[in-house]
This record gives sequence, C-alpha cells and structure tokens, in this order.
Amino acid sequence: MIVAAAVCPGAPLLVSGLAPTLAGAVPRLVASCAAAVGVLRATDRILLVTSGPRVRDRGVRTKTKFIRHEPGTAVSSSALGDSRSQPAFSSRLAGGRPEDGPGRWPPGVGVVVGAALLEATGVDIPTTAIELGDPDDPAETDQCPEVLAAVGGSAAERIGLLIIGEGSASRGSDSPGGGHDGAQAFDARVAAALATGDPAALGAAVRAGRRQAKELVWTSGPSLGALAGLCAQVPPSCAALLYDEAPFGVGYLVATWTWA
Repeated sequence: MIVAAAVCPGAPLLVSGLAPTLAGAVPRLVASCAAAVGVLRATDRILLVTSGPRVRDRGVRTKTKFIRHEPGTAVSSSALGDSRSQPAFSSRLAGGRPEDGPGRWPPGVGVVVGAALLEATGVDIPTTAIELGDPDDPAETDQCPEVLAAVGGSAAERIGLLIIGEGSASRGSDSPGGGHDGAQAFDARVAAALATGDPAALGAAVRAGRRQAKELVWTSGPSLGALAGLCAQVPPSCAALLYDEAPFGVGYLVATWTWA
C-alpha cells in the first residue's frame, strides 16, 4: 500500500559534497528536497524510481528499458563524473547485505541522487531502485506492471515512493537546451498536477511532454509517468508543491503526496 511519495529533481548538485558552491546558491531547493524526503520516514519500504537507463552517462548503448537495483547495491558519485580518488558520495541502498547488491548495470544519475537524498535526510529504510527507459510508443506512460512487481510485499506494508524527475531543461537562452517558447508552460502544467495531487492531469502532462521531449530537453517522462500510473486508482489525500523554480534554466520541482 502506497502511503507517501516525494518528487525531487535528479540534479547532481543535491549530492552532498559534490558541488557545494552550486548547492549553496539554491538553499531553498536543498531544504525543500530534505522536507519532501522526510515524508518517507513513516514507511516500511521505499521504491526509488528514476528515468533511465541513462546510457549516455555511461558511454554505452542498450535497449534495456527496466533496470532494478536491489537493497545493498553500491551507489557512488563516481557515476556523475566525480573522478577524485575518494568520491564525494559512496554508499549502498539501505536494507540489504553488500553481497546482495551487485547487478549488471551500475546505478545511474537518478539513483545516485535519490540515494544521497535519503542518506542526507537520515531515512534508512529498505530501498529498491528502478530505472525506467522510455517505452517504444511515446504516447504510452503505463510501465506500472514492472514497477508494481518491484513493490511486491504484503498489502499491509507501507510503501514510500521517491520519484526522481524534473521539468524542462530549456527555460531560457542560458539553459542547457538553449530555450524553448513552450518550456515554462509545460513545466507549469506538471507543477499544477503535482500541487493538486492529480494523477490523471500528471499523466496527461507526461504524454504531452513526450511528444515534444526533444525540443523541451525533457527526460523525466518515465519516472513521472510511473507516479501518475501507480496512483491513478487511489489519488493522494494531501498534496504539496514545495519548490517550483528554474535557477539554472532547468525546471526543478519538489512535491509530496500523502495518503491518510
């Protein structure tokens, strides 16, 4: 049973110690993420869902659209280009023995950021991470069967979702995407759905965003689509949008959904 969800951006600056200058420039973003992740404390297990596999971050190509990282999986900021002898962040997904964790693919950016947020907030709850790739059909957002299989457990188990995703990376001429006229309106649509706790509206925004993902420089369709699908039957009883700004030309959104 899903009882809480936190949405945070997959910004590497949120990994403690990795980019302190950038993190210091956005204290409200950092504080908002800590507050959002805090709602997951009242859960028995956490499912960390991020868009991926981020193959371009690993220099490889794969058609894999679903990667599962078990509790105990090693997570390191070296995946973010942190090449120092001692990575700024090195940990494991909570809840498993180290020998239980190895897998074919090392965790990507979203998993690293999510794990770092959980550790920084002191949330030490068994965590399974899922990297979702885009389905072949841009209009398709339902990848929930695989995600639900990862949730598993008993009906009485309290599940928390940590969704790693953000808005467009084309908010202005100085943005990574160089600017797009529809970027701000798109981000506002996603933000409104998160603020009102409306899975149907979020799903509609995701489908619209996938049709122009390249122009918007938007990669979070799989993770936000999973949130919409997982909560479609039972929308949250309470929703809050904690952050909605684009300090570096990227629409960073932080939100919480909870169920009474």
